[in-house]
Amino acid sequence: RSAAELGLLRRQLEAGLNCPLSSGMGRLFDGISALLGIRTVSGYEGQAAILLEAAAAGTDRCFPVAFTEEDGEGFARFDWRPMTEEICRLQKQGTGTPELAGAFLNTMVELAVQMALRASQDSGIRKVVLSGGSFQNQFLMRKLPERLRHAGLEPYHHIRVSCNDEGLSLGQLMIANEQRR
Repeated sequence: RSAAELGLLRRQLEAGLNCPLSSGMGRLFDGISALLGIRTVSGYEGQAAILLEAAAAGTDRCFPVAFTEEDGEGFARFDWRPMTEEICRLQKQGTGTPELAGAFLNTMVELAVQMALRASQDSGIRKVVLSGGSFQNQFLMRKLPERLRHAGLEPYHHIRVSCNDEGLSLGQLMIANEQRR
């Protein structure tokens, strides 16, 4: 990016212009991919995340998982800021993109386990359904079900229908059909 483009982007961010809030994990994957220089502009949905997964090296490194409860209603939210600051610090020290990408994905596994445990403690439910576009990531799906089982939870995931919009649409149709009865 040119200095002029970066200056324009900085002013846009400072003014909050065209900066919608997002709670989707896909946007975090996009951001980390851009931060690591893997992909800054995607040609299709999920491209940055796919390339991030492809770049990831096998590592045991995991960044600390931090939560905030800013809304006053007791909902825990993942605070990604400490993780991204640590990624930037390590990147400046020369840690390579493959190790940082792998550590990010390990952190996402740990985040999912911690969130599932919190929900289970609050609800008493031990079953965890892994659904949504992020669970197309094979790095996550190789590690997460086993980590959930090790934590005493019972993971479920899609087998015949994709975990992306196709599965969501099918679930909505099933709910609508039941409500119609």
